Amino acid sequence: MPRLVSTSEPESLLVAVDGGATGTRLRIAAADGRVLGEATGGPGSLTLRGAGAWQEILTAFTTALGDRPGEHLVRARLGLGLAGANDAALRAVFLDAAPTVGRLELATDAYIAALGAHGGAPGSIVSVGTGTVGYRILEDGGSRTVGGWGFPAGDEGSGAWLGRAAVSGALRRRDGVDRMPSGPLDVDLWQRLGADRDAILGWLRDAPSTRYATLADLVLEHVADDPIAEALVYGAAASVGRLARALDPESRAPLALLGGLAGPLMPYLDPSLAARVVPPQGSALDGAMLLARGDVAAERF
Repeated sequence: MPRLVSTSEPESLLVAVDGGATGTRLRIAAADGRVLGEATGGPGSLTLRGAGAWQEILTAFTTALGDRPGEHLVRARLGLGLAGANDAALRAVFLDAAPTVGRLELATDAYIAALGAHGGAPGSIVSVGTGTVGYRILEDGGSRTVGGWGFPAGDEGSGAWLGRAAVSGALRRRDGVDRMPSGPLDVDLWQRLGADRDAILGWLRDAPSTRYATLADLVLEHVADDPIAEALVYGAAASVGRLARALDPESRAPLALLGGLAGPLMPYLDPSLAARVVPPQGSALDGAMLLARGDVAAERF
């Protein structure tokens, strides 16, 4: 477990961390809220890195300090939002590897995203990036999670889902199993994956979700000139809609769409759902900072 020391002195540092499959973002602030530095690092997902996520956090912390080498985590109050933190086994391994810190609150990346999007108030989010997850902070302080099961079993509507669906369809059309003719999307896919069977198998071998997600841009580029791409994008938008409705069947809570695919998918959402969407008030890092400051309750696992 993390080793804690007293951080009641006013000069204590506040450290906010948002760690996911594609990277780690960190912000350091003074107790009065002044931002002292920010940095980014490699994947901070516990699912991908486990205790190794500390390496990314500590490296980003050192980078963000800049010309303040005398500052240390021993005086810091940390608010961490990391993918995979809802897994009790991963959470325990990560906390056991923690360095000495002033205070540490560990939450999921979905929780800090919801905190940031709604300023710490109750509300819903659907995050659509490499993966997808729906998260709602309830009025009683509890929460509800929909999706977030990870690739390949879950992540419907995500970048990884789009990429995998595009590849799967292209392979069927290549073999003549799917009689729909190939279009511009397939042409670009073969340029990425390779022109022959050996090259394609090499690309597919042990491909993680992040590799499939790199193909989502091709699908989006061909929405206007390829009916296959258009169908995939509408399918992704429908998946996002299902997550949102399962999260809040009565449509009572404000809903924010977050992540790199949120904007591109907005025009393809069901109009009644799109009408509910509100702009986020802040980022996941803002939510993590609320957690570091102690302005909001810790996540209930």
